[in-house]
Order: sequence, then C-alpha cells, then structure tokens
Amino acid sequence: MNAPDPVGELILLARGAADADRDWRSRLRRDWLPRVVATVPRAVLASAIADWQGETLAGDADIAGQLEAAVIAAMAEQGYD
Repeated sequence: MNAPDPVGELILLARGAADADRDWRSRLRRDWLPRVVATVPRAVLASAIADWQGETLAGDADIAGQLEAAVIAAMAEQGYD
C-alpha cells in the first residue's frame, strides 16, 4: 500500500481548479488546506512536505503554511502562476 501523499493530492486539486479557470489559491487557503490539516495526522503531513521540499521540518513548524508553500511551489514549477 502506498503512503498517503497529501501534498500531491492538493496539487491535483489545484491543477484541476486552475485548468477549469477557477481561483485555485483561494480554494487552497479557504477549503482544502483547513480540511487536510484537520484530518491528516501531523506526522504524515510533515513527512509529505519533507518529501516534496527535500528537507525535514522543525517540530514547531507551521504545518499549514509549509503545506501551502509546497503546493504553490509545485504549481509554479508546472507553470501555474
């Protein structure tokens, strides 16, 4: 079984919204991030963020902010600005 990838799932949601000419950044901040942060264990989020960013997060890191930064960076790499 594959490990959960909340960052990848958020990127897929954001890409779908962007491709449908929706404001993906607002949806990310308003809907998707709060839901993911509330339902996915912190350790899973920290691991997924570390995988995407290539560095380990500090124990007191702002998970929602780091998750948002990872998604925005990935979207920018894919040409969604």
